[in-house]
Amino acid sequence: DEMAEDYNGTQWTTFAGNPCVPWIYSDLPEMKHAKFPDSSSLEAVNFCRNPTKDPNGPFCFTMRDSMNLTSDVTGDNVVRVHKEYCKPRFCQSAACKMSGLGTDYFGLKSSTRSGRICQIWVSNFPHKIDKQVQSDDLYPTRSVKLAKNYCRNPSRDFGGPWCYTLDPLVERDRCDVTDCDKPEHCTQLITTHSVGSRWKYILPPWRIRGLYFWLKVWDPRSYDILHIVLTSVDATGGPRAVREGGYFDLVIGYNKNEYVALLWTDKTGETRDGYLTKWSFF
Repeated sequence: DEMAEDYNGTQWTTFAGNPCVPWIYSDLPEMKHAKFPDSSSLEAVNFCRNPTKDPNGPFCFTMRDSMNLTSDVTGDNVVRVHKEYCKPRFCQSAACKMSGLGTDYFGLKSSTRSGRICQIWVSNFPHKIDKQVQSDDLYPTRSVKLAKNYCRNPSRDFGGPWCYTLDPLVERDRCDVTDCDKPEHCTQLITTHSVGSRWKYILPPWRIRGLYFWLKVWDPRSYDILHIVLTSVDATGGPRAVREGGYFDLVIGYNKNEYVALLWTDKTGETRDGYLTKWSFF
């Protein structure tokens, strides 16, 4: 329940996409009888929480920079905190598929796109179930029994959730499970013939850990590569990392889409492997 007062996830941005400040920030308004699901406000870091049992659900405080809001003639920014509500995101869904492959889907749909009824995953009638898809770990509920005859994707098929059918003439068929629409959280990357880049910055300046993001892969077999360059910026907003020593490059799809790599490029342009791992689909 996204309105639950005991939400203890790691989302640290509001519904509007603004970053949350830490719960121990000195300028937060006093909250009487605040109760965190974590052991303390310190342990809650800057995650969305509902310590006051607000009926509107989890919230946090964000910073707003405003120029010349006081009589200070120096023109310095005045930082004010503002309460904003969060809309917690979940890694699994019973109504739609969050990941491109739909391996997270745990809904109750039990018929295919052609209208055929699904066969129970632990039954071998009328079709013999492949043993490779009968491991509990391949199902979002961690149980092949609990999957009953619902549409699932234990084989991580590129087409999404599917099932064995009760039709003796049709062994398998795909299910019509739609994508979860999350326009407030997604940035669409569209393939074009032009080459370009756009800088994005992490705000506010104190953010030093907890950079979370997810990618929806439509066809992991393609050799498209996504680079995320991690640099610092100077006062004018321009990248300074290359000039002052180098930068990190997080590469999704490194080596023909087989790895996620964190590379280090020094100021001479020489690149070294900082960290390599094979990526997977949940």
